[in-house]
This record gives sequence, C-alpha cells and structure tokens, in this order.
Amino acid sequence: LYFAAAGLGIAAFLYWWRPRKRFDGEIGLFFLVLFSVSSTILEPFRSDAPSRAYLGGSPQLLVVMGALAVVSILALALAEWLARRSAASTTR
Repeated sequence: LYFAAAGLGIAAFLYWWRPRKRFDGEIGLFFLVLFSVSSTILEPFRSDAPSRAYLGGSPQLLVVMGALAVVSILALALAEWLARRSAASTTR
C-alpha cells in the first residue's frame, strides 16, 4: 500500500507539473527521480527474507540506488546542455 500511495502521489504531482514543463522529457525525468527516491525510502519497510539482504541492503534497493545515480547524472548533463544551448542562442 505504501508503494501504491507513493505512485499515486507521483502521478498527481506529474499531472500538476505537466503544464509547467520547460523541455520535452522533463516529466519522464521527474518520474525516474521521484520513483527512485520513493523506492529508496520505502524499500526497507518490505518484509523480504533476511537471507536476501547483502551489502547492507536488499537487491532491489541497490538497483534503485544505482538507477537514481544514473538518472541524476543524466539530469545534470541535460541541464548543462540546455544552459549551453540557451547561452549560445542569446549570443547570436
């Protein structure tokens, strides 16, 4: 139920944010970040078998944290690219 509530909250936020988006793909990027963050927070509340835990976390948590790292790097690269594109278009 926690994951369902988080999913509904994310969907509501993204629906509200949709008219305010600044570039194509922003909604998808927000979804990836918000889903990764919510899963990272909620994953420890799951009642998986303790034998599945390793490296201090469950396999799902490690995958979600890796996805969050990748998405964060992509978001920073996209923001830098958009800033450069904007600066180049204003100097012309």
